[in-house]
Amino acid sequence: MWFWLESKLNIAINCSDFMTVFASFSRNWSMLLTQVANAAVLHLIHTIWMARNGVRFNNASITVHAAITKILIMSLSWSHQLISGHTYTTEHAALQLLHLEPRIAQPVSVRLVLWKMPTVVWLKANTDGSVTHGSAACGGLFRDYSAHFWGGYAQRVDGTVLHAELMAMILAMELAHGKGWCHLWIESDSKAALQAFEDHSIVPWELRNRWSNCLFTVELTLVSHL
Repeated sequence: MWFWLESKLNIAINCSDFMTVFASFSRNWSMLLTQVANAAVLHLIHTIWMARNGVRFNNASITVHAAITKILIMSLSWSHQLISGHTYTTEHAALQLLHLEPRIAQPVSVRLVLWKMPTVVWLKANTDGSVTHGSAACGGLFRDYSAHFWGGYAQRVDGTVLHAELMAMILAMELAHGKGWCHLWIESDSKAALQAFEDHSIVPWELRNRWSNCLFTVELTLVSHL
C-alpha cells in the first residue's frame, strides 16, 4: 500500500519509522497538498491497523483494492473537505489521481499604481521583497526626478517576507551610500517594513546593526505605496 501512495504523490516514502514518512514529502508542495498527503498517510496507517485487527481477532480478510477504495472514497475525500487552501497548477494531476478536486486560487485584484517622480537632487529607490515556495529574495531600482534609471540590484535572502522587505531597504541605503547618493527616497509596498524606521524592535535582531548603521548614512524620505 505504501507503493500505491508513492505512485500517486510521485515520491519515495521512507518507512523506516513513522516520522520519516512525513519527511519524504516535498517542501515545494502547497499547504493543501501537504495536508492531503498527511491525511493519506494517517488513513493508510489506520486502515492497515484495522485490517490487521480484523484478521487477527475476527478471522476477517480485506483485499488491498478494498482498503485503497476505503481510503480514497471515504476517509481521504472527507478529510479533503475539511482542508483549506489552494493548490499549484503542477499539483492538479496528483490530486486527480487521488480522486480529489483541485482548488484553483482566485486571481488577485489588479490596481493601477502610478510612479511619482522625486524632487530634484533626490533619487527614488523602489524596493520589494518576496517569499515563494520557501525561497526568499529582494531587490530594487534607482531612478531620478526625470525617471532616468541609475541602477538596480537583486539578492537571495533567508527568512520571512518582512525580513526580505527590510533587506531590500538596507541594500538600497548601503548602495546609495557607497555611490555617494546622499538624498534617497525609499518607496515600498510594505507598511510593516516602513514602520521599522519608527520602531526598531520590528527589525529582526540579525539585521539591527546594519539597519542602525544605514540610518546615519543617507538623508531619507519614506513612502508607503499600497
